[in-house]
Amino acid sequence: MMPTFFLAGLGSQSLDDLYSSLLDNDITLVVDIRLSRDSDLGDELREMNGRRGGMIGYRWMKYFGNPFFDREDVLEAYEGYLMGMDREMEDLYEVLIRRRSCIVDGEPAPERSYRMALARALKKRYGITYADLTTAKEIMDKYRGNQ
Repeated sequence: MMPTFFLAGLGSQSLDDLYSSLLDNDITLVVDIRLSRDSDLGDELREMNGRRGGMIGYRWMKYFGNPFFDREDVLEAYEGYLMGMDREMEDLYEVLIRRRSCIVDGEPAPERSYRMALARALKKRYGITYADLTTAKEIMDKYRGNQ
């Protein structure tokens, strides 16, 4: 079954590699869920679109960022936070259904990422599927012997 949406961690690969993965998977929108943007990913994607001929859009949804990094169990606190976000979850679901999207956060490791917690919540609530491009790249690199 083809995933409804994708996930990726910024910093786990170069922007050029991420952009290639987005193109390879026919992704037309990047949904950035970081609370703050160290760099403007939207501008970088527009620049890459111009150089490589892609049409990948950008949307920042900072209210899905994880404000609980000072807590002992960051992901548990974040999962509780998501339970009270009915309207926001519905908005995100509509975006994911309309456009082939990739949700990104600033955590390279999928097992510690809040993008993965958000994906699990979306799957539980709406029954939609996802795939993590960061994990897929790690598996392919190991298979090819690049690590």
